[in-house]
Amino acid sequence: MLPCLKLLDQSVWHRSSGDPRIYRWDTTFSGYVYIVASGKRGTLYIGVTSNLEQRIYEHRESLTKGFTSRYGCTRLAWYEEHISIGTAIQREKSLKRWYRDWKIKLIEEFNPDWRDLYEEFS
Repeated sequence: MLPCLKLLDQSVWHRSSGDPRIYRWDTTFSGYVYIVASGKRGTLYIGVTSNLEQRIYEHRESLTKGFTSRYGCTRLAWYEEHISIGTAIQREKSLKRWYRDWKIKLIEEFNPDWRDLYEEFS
């Protein structure tokens, strides 16, 4: 067994059922961090999910009551994919501590026109 495998996130690497020396990459545990906005430079909400398309649909349709439905945060302005939901959660917590100006800069570097990135999924 390769020693470096012990250092990797064990929720992502799994032993092969055939050969215990072979590990396979499991993408079912990937995660996304995202920012939805009410409009250009409007109210921002940072979230994390394992299914980005479904979660943004829920925000757009106000299927869950809370901050995003109250403040009209329906536009997907930014997102980032992670290899595990654990790293996505860590990144979400970090971004929530950022100043608002830093978040806006992050969005504008990725999406300068504040397009609704959800529309690019279909």
